[in-house]
Amino acid sequence: MTNSEQNTGLQFVNTPPANVTAPYTEGTASITIPSGHLLTPHWHPNADEITTCTAGTGTVTIIAPNAASPSNPGTATYQTYPFKVGDSVYLQQGYFHYFLNSGTEDFIIDLTFNETDFDILSLNEVISLLPKDIKVTAINSDPTNPIIPFEVSAITT
Repeated sequence: MTNSEQNTGLQFVNTPPANVTAPYTEGTASITIPSGHLLTPHWHPNADEITTCTAGTGTVTIIAPNAASPSNPGTATYQTYPFKVGDSVYLQQGYFHYFLNSGTEDFIIDLTFNETDFDILSLNEVISLLPKDIKVTAINSDPTNPIIPFEVSAITT
């Protein structure tokens, strides 16, 4: 039976791997994002995720390694998808992503993971743990540089 012949109830906005045909059952969460808000950029270092919109409208943005440029380590690309009731998105383990409420009502998403004890690491959490000089240097660096540069520390010794 092919994916298109199976009735999974999932309408993906992106393309999941061929073997992903239904929501995961190991870990689950439901998130309500109020109008004008977003679910901060984050990633899951130990789990894949399938998220389905159950109310409202929004967008999902996925930031991933640039597969078209394997000889340029450190480059990334992003894709933003409109997200409405009934839509699902596949989010690969380790890929940054965030959800934005683009409507006027609550944007509710149901998250399912292939791990019961899924981890969530947010970008703001990681940045908050950096020493101030490293944080300032990293935020002010040139993101279009294809090579991860050695940076001059904002604090000199």
